[in-house]
Amino acid sequence: MTITTHLTGVKCRNGHIGERFISDKKCVDCVRERDRKRYLVRREEKRRYDREYYKLNKDVILENASEWQKNNRKRKNEICSDYYHRNPHKVASLTRSKKRQRPPWLSKDQRNEMAECYRLAKMLSKKIGVMHHVDHIIPLNGKVVSGLHVPWNLQVIPADVNLRKSNSL
Repeated sequence: MTITTHLTGVKCRNGHIGERFISDKKCVDCVRERDRKRYLVRREEKRRYDREYYKLNKDVILENASEWQKNNRKRKNEICSDYYHRNPHKVASLTRSKKRQRPPWLSKDQRNEMAECYRLAKMLSKKIGVMHHVDHIIPLNGKVVSGLHVPWNLQVIPADVNLRKSNSL
């Protein structure tokens, strides 16, 4: 382990009494503040660059990702499993049948609102001790009419009520 900083007990020009780098005697806190400001300024520029790069190289990027997934199937499964366990509410809102009825024009906030419904149902089930489901007010595969998987078509209700309702309005 190499020691790269030390305490001098002397204030820097910005008033920090913290650590200083041994190599150039600069204040660690000042360097962190400077780097943070640079990051914030350059963040949007970097995002724009990344979007443009992806547009120009989409085929190569997707091909490389596909190849990585084939060669690292075990690691890919670990990543997916980890995501599932950290975000079950998001996964529940995106099952295949629901994904088909979810319009592509939904905003990120609306998708998060839907995930929040699933989180609420799980929390209520744990807290109250009565199983709760997320119900589609207008069923996705109704006999008369079919609804969409959108936030304004969701409600959290007790499981027994949802099961009695089945695919009806």
